[in-house]
Amino acid sequence: PVDPAVPFAGPPVQVDGEHGRCVAWSTDFDKYLVQLFNGLYFLIPGECLRPWDPPVPEAGGFDLAWPSAIPGEPLDVAQLSLLAQDLVDVLDRKGWCLIQLAADIALREEALYQALSLPDLSIPKAEFLADYLGRDGSGKTSVLEHGGPSEQERSWAVLDFDR
Repeated sequence: PVDPAVPFAGPPVQVDGEHGRCVAWSTDFDKYLVQLFNGLYFLIPGECLRPWDPPVPEAGGFDLAWPSAIPGEPLDVAQLSLLAQDLVDVLDRKGWCLIQLAADIALREEALYQALSLPDLSIPKAEFLADYLGRDGSGKTSVLEHGGPSEQERSWAVLDFDR
């Protein structure tokens, strides 16, 4: 349920023609909480919503959409599990998948900044190109170094996943 204490009030915003996903039904407002793909949330009456099938990636669309969560709440693990299942199906069918994120402009600009500032950005040697980027792939790669989880954290992660 959507918490009525969360401030959703603001000036009217035109969202006709925008695309997003219904996150929850608010019994307090009798409206759906919708997250647009630009990252913004709106309460919208059901009669103002309609189903939408995105075009294929080659036509400017995407294969799958990253799950949305109610603001301030964690993402439901079951949604991530469904995304993983769908992702495997798409990868099995065509070998690659484009996932649409719901992110505001600030997050997208920060992601671009981080990607452009990656150290050691390079094109793989020709003999390794297919290993990194697939057959007929093109692009650049970078190696991200991080500590990763400790042995104890890994064992708990496996235990939690297996339940």
